[in-house]
Amino acid sequence: MVVAFVTWLNADRKPALLLAVAGLLGFALSWYLLGWEGIAGTSDYWATTHNDSAHSIAGLQYYLTEGWGWPLLDIEGYAYPAGTNVVITDSVPLLAVVAKLLRGLLPTGFHYFGYWMTFCFVMQALTVVGLLAVLGWRSYLAAVVGAGMALLQTALLARFFHVALLAQFLIVAALLIGVQSLRSRNPNRQLLWFAALLASAFFVHLYLFAMVAVVATAFVIQLGWRGQLRWSAVGVWALGMLSGSVALVVVSGVGAAARVAAGGFGTYSLNLLSLFSKQPDATGGQYEGFSYLGFGVIVLVAVNIYVSRPAIKRAFRTYRVPALAVVLMAVYALSETVWLGEQLLFSLPYVGPMEWVGDRFRASGRFVWPLVYVLVVVAVYLTVRRFRPKVATALLLGALALQAVDMAGTAQATRDVLHASEAQRLDGDAWVSLIEQHSLLRVSQPGCVSQFGPEQLASTELERIASQAGVPITIAAVARQERACDQPGYQQPLAAGELRVVWTEDTNTSRGNDGDAYCSEFSLGTVCSLQPLDLTEVDRLESVVGADE
Repeated sequence: MVVAFVTWLNADRKPALLLAVAGLLGFALSWYLLGWEGIAGTSDYWATTHNDSAHSIAGLQYYLTEGWGWPLLDIEGYAYPAGTNVVITDSVPLLAVVAKLLRGLLPTGFHYFGYWMTFCFVMQALTVVGLLAVLGWRSYLAAVVGAGMALLQTALLARFFHVALLAQFLIVAALLIGVQSLRSRNPNRQLLWFAALLASAFFVHLYLFAMVAVVATAFVIQLGWRGQLRWSAVGVWALGMLSGSVALVVVSGVGAAARVAAGGFGTYSLNLLSLFSKQPDATGGQYEGFSYLGFGVIVLVAVNIYVSRPAIKRAFRTYRVPALAVVLMAVYALSETVWLGEQLLFSLPYVGPMEWVGDRFRASGRFVWPLVYVLVVVAVYLTVRRFRPKVATALLLGALALQAVDMAGTAQATRDVLHASEAQRLDGDAWVSLIEQHSLLRVSQPGCVSQFGPEQLASTELERIASQAGVPITIAAVARQERACDQPGYQQPLAAGELRVVWTEDTNTSRGNDGDAYCSEFSLGTVCSLQPLDLTEVDRLESVVGADE
């Protein structure tokens, strides 16, 4: 019976069957983490303010409310008057454009982020199993173990607060296309797939675009090295990718939107222990490099380092340029300050071009993700190739069980957050009614008040409420935006049609309450308007004040 079971698990299967199994595993994980309401975007989690999804939703709502403009992805009413961009708000621009085309058919307040998360989990499983199939392993065991190991990764499970960055399957897809190109007599078709993948990655997240671009370029160079492409064709590819990237920047408008280098390079880095230890953080920002492989993967890596060294050497010779690219990205992930746990080993400040790169890709710890998925795929694949079916099956299923047990806590913690609710500080309906009577909402900028304090969290709520009302707001708590509290308008009297909210803690912003302004204080600050509104009952606009105090 055991022999029959092992044979059944290891028999070659049609790719469609394997992809169906992998897709079901990806969907099952998404359902476990989100639940039906979370997938549909209607759960309480999507109304919380402690995560970046709140800003992604607000950015999407503004983008859908406004008319088409140029550049294509610019948003005028969010962070008014400077505006921002759908790329900067991490609203998954690829889907935002589609949603804007269909906005007449969508319900009020619609967002796609729950569906997107589910899509990412499914695609994570599909691409890894597809890569294993291209390598020659097409069995139910490959589908279950490959998908399971790729889904149970800290880099994925702990990334729920950045929904766009859940699309790590784009990295695996780049590896898949690259491996397929090296096995093809005519790799031109794969070059077209690379181009399509790069364009898609650009309209998902710039960090993923950068990683995919490095992987794709490395494989193209490898094709030239092996004589499968002429070096002139490699040069054309590089020129095409560069010019295409410039065109995408111009069309999207992201270059103008990212006006300010946000800082933090060296803080949001990879710790040397991150691959083998849960959540080492010496800087307060190394959560960006959390990439613990899980005990199951670590066991397979250790076993294969011991027994599969000749195969590893052969693989490195075959994929030397992509392998070098993946290692260099991992080195960049360490940044200019290298930590081993809480111990600073050395600091080597980047200068010249690397300083420019560090300013724009400050969360360098994310660049370890290609190495994570290479290790997962290689460890699984070498195990099945090195050992006889019965031994390989026992090792792989045992390792998968260890991985599931080890990552259960991480998955449960993610699920708890995604199923949590948060008491709202502001009465949304009352604020919408008030805001709709004005043409501008000027609010103290998060960063001018305590981060994650009740005022800052209430500011995030106001961003969402104002996006529902479709009224421009002067704040946008997203990366690489100028702090609005330093803008001249915050020091001047109220303008016609302006509603101003100033938090009690903010001493930089003028209340604008000279002359004919109507102002009233409430528990979190002051609200002012030139319109003859009855603001004496402004406290009715609060539902729960200081819920997190």
